Amino acid sequence: MIYKLFFIFGLSIAVIFGIAAYDDNNREWKKYQTEFLKMELQRASTPEEKASITLANEIKQIEVIELKKADRCTTCHMGIDNPKFADANKIYKTHLNFEQHPFERFGCTICHRGQGRATTVKAAHGDVMSWEETMLRKEYIQVSCGKCHSEQEIKGAPLLSLGRKLFAEKGCAGCHKIEGVSNGSIGPELSTVGSKYKHEFDYTRVKGEHTVANWIYEHFKNPQAVTPGTIMPNFNFTDEEAKALTIYMLSLTKGKIPYEYRAGKKG
Repeated sequence: MIYKLFFIFGLSIAVIFGIAAYDDNNREWKKYQTEFLKMELQRASTPEEKASITLANEIKQIEVIELKKADRCTTCHMGIDNPKFADANKIYKTHLNFEQHPFERFGCTICHRGQGRATTVKAAHGDVMSWEETMLRKEYIQVSCGKCHSEQEIKGAPLLSLGRKLFAEKGCAGCHKIEGVSNGSIGPELSTVGSKYKHEFDYTRVKGEHTVANWIYEHFKNPQAVTPGTIMPNFNFTDEEAKALTIYMLSLTKGKIPYEYRAGKKG
């Protein structure tokens, strides 16, 4: 009987180790690194260059102590600082103006958000219940420009620039306080509205997706429809204007960037 138990125990251990080995060998990031290796070999222009290319087979991490960030995004996005991949798909594509914001100094999530330490696509992009900072997509990446850029017109961030301009032109400062910008006291303070969590908003009357960005957007389009009884007037903003103001609001966060990272300052 005891030998039978030992056999079952040993077999169970073997199965567990087998499953673990299989899972380790089939991790998502390994698939992307293998695909990138094939692309590198195809793009190599000389036999010497081709011979120097090897499979990474490792998790890559960029640690930026000043920003308290540790990002593993380059484990999969391996072509972001290689000009040869300017025409590649979005996974391996050369990052736009990567020299302007070098990865070793800025990392990735300080601008793109997401979960920097994660090693699966879904978790790294922040598309999981346990992570609030979902990756910023498309034009919403402009939200992060406000962390370092305080100027009215920001090159490469037209919607954020427009949002700041509209806030000033439409008299929003008369009702809302934004630290360092305005001192209004009639409406809610907006100094850190971009740091509010999803559960802090009432989505009862929101027609679209239940995200913080969409709540703010729909509120700008029709304040009474989202918050009945509000004294905020309907400015009849266009879709672009409402999106621009939404991006501006999302840029107002609690996070403080070190002085040397602010635009115009040298680290």
